[in-house]
Formats: sequence, structure tokens, C-alpha cells
Amino acid sequence: MTITSRTNPKVVEAAALKEKKYREKQRRFLIEGRKLFDEAVKSSLAMDTVFALPEWEEYCKDRCPDVEVVTVTPSVQSEAPSLSAQ
Repeated sequence: MTITSRTNPKVVEAAALKEKKYREKQRRFLIEGRKLFDEAVKSSLAMDTVFALPEWEEYCKDRCPDVEVVTVTPSVQSEAPSLSAQ
């Protein structure tokens, strides 16, 4: 699945988590970048969605086979972090 629209509900939901009130309400948070992603995987942090650019999709799937990996275009990435743990 590749998301190409910034108005996609998954992107909008992830973008809302940039604000503290939404993180607290949903009890979810975002992580961004390969280093934090790798640390989250290493620590067995429960993740439900990973947003990744096409070139990172397999990398993420290999490390989190039970987690939904959603591919996004670069323009969508600018709206929501490329990787999220929720």
C-alpha cells in the first residue's frame, strides 16, 4: 500500500500526534528516523504502524514483520514523520 495524499486518514491521524493533547488522548506517540526506529525494534517497543519511503519499505518489514508498514511518497513524508510508533 502506498499513500500519495496528505489528506489520507492515516496521515492525518499520525500528523495529529505531533500535538501533545492528541498523544495523551490516544496514548500513542511518534518516532522519527532510522536510529530511533532501530532502537524501538531492539527494545521490543510495541508498534502498530510504520510509515516509510519506498526505499526503506523492505528494511522496515524485515525488522518488524508483524507491524503494518505503509509506504508514503516524499510529499506525504513532509506532513507526517517517515516512521512512527504508535
